[in-house]
Amino acid sequence: MKKIIILILVIAIAFMSYLNLTKPKETPVIKKKEETSEVSFIAVGDNLIHSPIYREADKNEGVSGDGKYNFNYAYKQVKPYIKAADLSFINQETVLGGGKPKNYPNFNTPNSMADALADTGFDVVNGCNNHSMDMGLAGLKHSIEVFKKHADKLTYIGVYENKEAYNHIPVINKKGIKIAFLSYTYGLNGRSPYGAVKLFDKELITKEVKEAKKQADFVVVSAHWGTEYHHQINSMQKEYSGLFTSLDVDLVIGAHPHVIQKMEYQTNTNGHRTLIAYSLGNFISCQNTLSTSLGGMLSCSFNKQGNKCSIKNISFIPIVNHMESGHKKPFSNLCHIQPYALKDYTEALAKKHTLNGYKNITVTKEHFKNLTDKVMGNNFKIQY
Repeated sequence: MKKIIILILVIAIAFMSYLNLTKPKETPVIKKKEETSEVSFIAVGDNLIHSPIYREADKNEGVSGDGKYNFNYAYKQVKPYIKAADLSFINQETVLGGGKPKNYPNFNTPNSMADALADTGFDVVNGCNNHSMDMGLAGLKHSIEVFKKHADKLTYIGVYENKEAYNHIPVINKKGIKIAFLSYTYGLNGRSPYGAVKLFDKELITKEVKEAKKQADFVVVSAHWGTEYHHQINSMQKEYSGLFTSLDVDLVIGAHPHVIQKMEYQTNTNGHRTLIAYSLGNFISCQNTLSTSLGGMLSCSFNKQGNKCSIKNISFIPIVNHMESGHKKPFSNLCHIQPYALKDYTEALAKKHTLNGYKNITVTKEHFKNLTDKVMGNNFKIQY
């Protein structure tokens, strides 16, 4: 009996082994790796062209007074940062309105500024701000025509020559990532927009952001807002940053205060995060305080993995608007007007800054660093 049981067990084991050997092998499921794309991005603040800047550009091209201007020199210290990015943004604070250049309060900048921006490596030029209509509707349309000649390199946003352009949302496709740009300003120095510039309006913003979300992976808003010369944000900025966040805007680039303001993330009820740079300050200008001489560049990357979009690698690069005096008197006969990244700025340059001795000011690299730390805090990396 025992032998029979052993025999049955042997047969059963052999049969099970046979089944295992003949069982077809399961083909392993190979999960397809999601495709990842990334676009590096840099944004700067106000390109505010005061008369000493265009006078220096006049000296750099032909004979002084001949109507020829070359602004390339002004940007050579920061050009490597702009060129290194896949996509770059600037707020062109002054209109290229044709005719003779003009200073504050009604600015007019020579046409060759467009050449310099293209040469420096900028891609997106915002024209929507309180000075858009300084030269009237004709001046604004002239500016649009100037930038059209550089359409292969520059996308001029925020100003519109007709209804079709007004209703069009500019979307840039870079490395397979689509980025939409919208622009709004708080006002136009008392002038009428004539349907050529968009003012802050909740209904309009809601409509356009929703449409932009359908067309693009990321939505970027240029917001001309805030209180001039104040590092603190005001009630309007708080109100509209909340609206942008609720609408799933990805990035807000602020301008107008002429000084830097904080950056922060806001998260809405859906969990979507909006990165807000309230003000990047001046990129270049001839304003006469230490605060207006400190600006910044926002550096980040637009990342897309499958259908998931996010902003990564965020940092703030402080810049110093350097100026020198043509003779001993402070803040006179200005020359060598150039923005420098603070990490490239030296104490030797600081000693040459025209603000030294002006209203008892002393310019030091340390002052700019301390002011940056005070305003920006430690929420994001700062490149020193």
